[in-house]
Amino acid sequence: MTTLSYKMDIDSIRINFSQDLRFAMNLCLGFVMFGVAMNIAVDDFRRITKFPKSLVIGFTSQWLVFPIVTIYLIYLWSPPLPASVALGLILVSSFPGGNMSNLLTTVAKGNAALSVSISAVVSLSSIILTPTIFILASYFVPAVQPLLKAIDPDPGEILRTFLGILVIPLILGMTCNHFFPKFINKIKKPVRILSVTIFISFIIIALSGNVENFKKYFHLVALLVIFHNMLGMASGYFWSKWNRLPEADARAVSIETGIQNSGFGLGIIFLLFDNLGGMQLVVAVWAIWDMISGLLVASFWSWRSRYKTAAVIE
Repeated sequence: MTTLSYKMDIDSIRINFSQDLRFAMNLCLGFVMFGVAMNIAVDDFRRITKFPKSLVIGFTSQWLVFPIVTIYLIYLWSPPLPASVALGLILVSSFPGGNMSNLLTTVAKGNAALSVSISAVVSLSSIILTPTIFILASYFVPAVQPLLKAIDPDPGEILRTFLGILVIPLILGMTCNHFFPKFINKIKKPVRILSVTIFISFIIIALSGNVENFKKYFHLVALLVIFHNMLGMASGYFWSKWNRLPEADARAVSIETGIQNSGFGLGIIFLLFDNLGGMQLVVAVWAIWDMISGLLVASFWSWRSRYKTAAVIE
């Protein structure tokens, strides 16, 4: 397939939702974000004083380092990426972390308390920083500018979408956790399981009508997504090491940077960029791959920690 046909054909992918299905999807994504917010407590912010430097490194890794690395990847990738694919990578780098990052950090023998604090601060700041980073990063990639102008998304619709699936669920979840901690502790585990189930079901339902299209174009972005995800984790880890964080903190920052809330991103795309197949494909593959890569990396670090411990004992 030539580069030109690649650019033209990939945007032929369409995921169409009726108005009722869009409303149901908003409710599902809102519930997923509510599940994330239930794990955010006031103590997560108080804990910042215990490792302020590590938190700053984690925060800048998520909102500064990863978007910059993404821009460089877009510039250096050959052949040049279709504008919609590049826009998908930029959107991914603008997401807050995924709701599995805290669990994966625990498995990886990383600093779980730091991971929870980074998730809390990044999730709360994403209300402002997700659209801000997306717009700023897009500005540094001239190839996507005509596409954004052609789309001309309605600012009111963007605001309503953010309020419905991010802001309100975050505030509601944190409020419930603060005022009803005993009840929330009882339902945290089933809600987390249900959230993951909803997330996976949402992806399956969203992609089910376009199976043939995704099979046809999957190979065109699979390597790109895997490389982008590896860069995210590696940039978080080496940014931490360059700033002389301990190993456990570096692992937490790496996972927080590389595991993105792709379900939230898919919701944004289906509601606001439903005519850009390249964006849909990139984020859909990301949603699947970062779960796999997160488990692989966490398992490797867990094995490495046990191996080192065993070697010391011997």
